[in-house]
Amino acid sequence: MRTLKISLLIFILSITIPAQSRHLYHNDKILQNPFLTHTTDSIYLDFQQEIISTINKVKVKQNDKEYFLIDSLVSKSTDGSQYKFIFKYNPYGKMVERTGLISFNGELEIFEKVEYFYNTYNNLIKELYFDWNNAAWDSLLQILYEYNQNNNLISTTLQSYISGNWENESRSTNTYDQAGNEITSLSELWQNNQWTNSSMVYNYYSPQYIRDSLQLQKWDGNNWQNYLRITFYYDSLTTFLELSIAQIWTGNQFQDYLKVNINNDELGNQVQQLEQIWNGSTWVNDIKKDYRYIWNYFESGYSELWNGTNWVPGDSPILINNPDGFKIAINSQSIHIYYKIVNVGSTNSNTPNDFSLSQNYPNPFNPSTKISWQSPIGSWQTLKVYDILGNEVATLVNEYRNAGNYEIDFQSTVSSHQLANGVYFYRLQAGDYVETRKMILLK
Repeated sequence: MRTLKISLLIFILSITIPAQSRHLYHNDKILQNPFLTHTTDSIYLDFQQEIISTINKVKVKQNDKEYFLIDSLVSKSTDGSQYKFIFKYNPYGKMVERTGLISFNGELEIFEKVEYFYNTYNNLIKELYFDWNNAAWDSLLQILYEYNQNNNLISTTLQSYISGNWENESRSTNTYDQAGNEITSLSELWQNNQWTNSSMVYNYYSPQYIRDSLQLQKWDGNNWQNYLRITFYYDSLTTFLELSIAQIWTGNQFQDYLKVNINNDELGNQVQQLEQIWNGSTWVNDIKKDYRYIWNYFESGYSELWNGTNWVPGDSPILINNPDGFKIAINSQSIHIYYKIVNVGSTNSNTPNDFSLSQNYPNPFNPSTKISWQSPIGSWQTLKVYDILGNEVATLVNEYRNAGNYEIDFQSTVSSHQLANGVYFYRLQAGDYVETRKMILLK
C-alpha cells in the first residue's frame, strides 16, 4: 500500500508542479549555513545575518542583474545515507550539468552525472545521464524533448544506452488547447519494436483555465480502463492550490484514497503538506512535510511519518520547486539547498544569443512588476497581458525592436481601472518566438 501511495505522490508532484562563467563548489563533507554562499569568497557568515542580507538583496533585485542559482543540494535519509548534488550553469543561468555524490564509509563518492542541452529558445531538448564506473563515465540513459511552435512540450522520450546503441524505453505525448493548457498526455512503452499504449491522462479546466481535475486511465491490452482521478481545490482569492483528493477506481466507482492538504505563504510557496489516507470511514494522518523558503527560494524540507500517536522522522518524496525552473522530487527525510549569487547574462557582447522571456519580478506583485526579455535579432515584437479568462488587459509593446535586452514596468492600474486580485498572463511574440508566463496580483 505504501509503495502505491509513493508512486501516486510522485505522479501528483509531477503534474502540480517551471549564471555565470565561474562556479563555486562545496568541498566540505558537512555543509554549513543552509542558504547562501558567495561566488566571491568562501567565508560563511552568521546564519541570521545572512538571511536578513539575502532578503534585502532580493527585494532590490529589480535594480540590478543579480540572481540566485542553486550551488549544491544535500539529501539525508533516516537510514543514515546521504546524497549531495552539485550544479553547473551556462552564462545565461541555464543548468548544464548536475553531479551526484553518495556518502560511503564517511566519504562522499561520485556516482552519477547529468548533462543538459537547450535549443535557441532556451527550451530543454536533451538530458544525458552517466554512471560512474571504474573511474570512467558510462552512458546510462537520455531523455529527449520536443516542442511545438508555441514552445509547448509535445513529447518526451526516454532511451537507454545498451551495447553501444540508444534503445527506446518509454514516451509521453501531450496535446494542448488554444490557451496553452495541457489537455491530454499519452504514455507509451517500447515493446516488440513498436510503441504500445500504457496510460492516458485527461486534464479538465475551469472557465478561468485553472485545472479542476484530471483522470488517469491504463491500457489493459484492448481498452482504456479507469485507474485514478484527482480533484484540485484552490483558494478563491489567491488561486493557490490548497487541497487535492486522489480517488482509485474500484471497478464500478471512484473511491477516496489520498488527501493532500497544503499550506502556502503569501507568495504562494508551499510551506507545509499533510497527507492523509482514507481508511473507509475517516481520513487518517500518514505523512507531513515542512518546507522553508527564503523569499521565493527553497531552503530546506523535512518529512515526518505518523506512527499512530506521534510524528516521527521518516522518508518520503520531498518536492523542490524553485523560481529558476528547477523542479525535482527526492525521496528522503531532509533536504537542504545552498545558493550562490550570480550575474546572469553578463557577457562581452550586448547582443543576446537566444530568445528569452523572464519571470516577472516581484511575483506576486502589488502595485507594479517588471517584465524583461531578450531578443537575438531585430523583429516586430508584441507584449500583451491577459486575464485568466483570456481577455486582453493591456498591450505593453507593439513595435519593431532591435536585438537586445528589454525591461518594462506593468502597473495594476490600467486605463484608470484597478485590476482585481488574481492570476494574469503575459505573452511575448517576436517573429516566430512565442512564450507565455503567469503572474499573480495580490493586494
